[in-house]
Amino acid sequence: MVKIISFILIIIIVFFTNPIMAQQTDKPKISGDSLYQSNIKKTRLYGVYIPKDIPEAMAELDKLSTQEAKDLLKKR
Repeated sequence: MVKIISFILIIIIVFFTNPIMAQQTDKPKISGDSLYQSNIKKTRLYGVYIPKDIPEAMAELDKLSTQEAKDLLKKR
């Protein structure tokens, strides 16, 4: 009986402490304001292009949209 309880406790410890330890990462500490200040100057965030104004955003949307999607929007 003691062996079974010991085995169960070991299994619980192994399966429940491993995911907790995997979540701990050392990320650089940047305040939200300084991160915002650096991000608003970038043209790409996480590999995604960020247009500088609305006309540029609309041109990018037009370039990325298929003709079928454009026709669907015109119907609505």
